[in-house]
Amino acid sequence: MESRIPRQAIADADMLLRRVYAEGDNYFREDGTATPLAFRLRKDKGESGLSVDVERLTTLERAKKATTDPGKYCLCRLATAHVRSLALCVCHDPHPAEDPENGAHAQIIPFPDRFDGCLDMTGSDKQPPVMLSNSVRDRLAKGALKT
Repeated sequence: MESRIPRQAIADADMLLRRVYAEGDNYFREDGTATPLAFRLRKDKGESGLSVDVERLTTLERAKKATTDPGKYCLCRLATAHVRSLALCVCHDPHPAEDPENGAHAQIIPFPDRFDGCLDMTGSDKQPPVMLSNSVRDRLAKGALKT
């Protein structure tokens, strides 16, 4: 088991890695940018945030293998600064229950006050809060490139 990484602030300069389904052409455009589908919440699985890894805290191999079937997934990379420019926050969430060895895990969320221990309050002043609507997911996806 890896050593436990304490919760920490994520810098604007940090790059984020998101695992995205690689089979089919619905998740990436021809230019290599992601589509909004790559940033869809799976509410049926209880997701309240978009799962990502902080690149400086992991390796590309580790980030890609964190799924039950790594051959069906690839990674896309996006900048924390881009996420925050959309009034979304990035909360470090190391060692989640579904992947307890992953100290690089973080979540992109619209409601920092609903995430216990989140150090990023980006967007908390927005009324109404920014939602992960299709247009926000589209802008988020345009900043994400397939790695």
